[in-house]
Amino acid sequence: MTAGMTFLGQFLDHDMTLDITSSLEQQVDPEMIQNFRVPTFGLDSVYGPGPAGSPYLYDQTVDDGRTTLLIEPNPESEANTRDGSQKFDLPRNSQGTPLVGDPRNDENRVLSQLQVAFISFHNALVAHVKSATSSPRGASSTNGAMRHSFRSSFRGPLTVSGIRKCARASMSTLALTTPTNASPCSSTTTWR
Repeated sequence: MTAGMTFLGQFLDHDMTLDITSSLEQQVDPEMIQNFRVPTFGLDSVYGPGPAGSPYLYDQTVDDGRTTLLIEPNPESEANTRDGSQKFDLPRNSQGTPLVGDPRNDENRVLSQLQVAFISFHNALVAHVKSATSSPRGASSTNGAMRHSFRSSFRGPLTVSGIRKCARASMSTLALTTPTNASPCSSTTTWR
């Protein structure tokens, strides 16, 4: 497994798990930990609870803050890159705290840049969906279509790649060729 898969795995873990009750300073029974997320790659770590619940994640100058996520230019990045291009970082408050759906995604530079990549992809999808849609419902329908498209773009490849990287060859072949409803390991969880 490559180092990149390790960081992607960490990002996915942050998206599917969250425990806000336990502390590293006390011993906790693992059976009693409550997960505050669902394991569906819902991208809560990118979107938070959405524009109404986390308005600080969204650009308020675009569609009344309902579609485009914030990223900010990395100061002086043009002088520090080989090609002189502008680089971006997570939006931060005046104390440097990241404004993200999950602060764990700022634990290291690779993870924070992965978060920036997901935000940039989201914003590119917003622009694409808006240019291809002339819905009378406006930004709300654009946001819903974009979120669905974003999640769909990643679920299949992540599932296949994750299974192939993490499971033995015989198990990954079985998992990838057995119809979901016939798999002994299948879940009734519905992707949202």
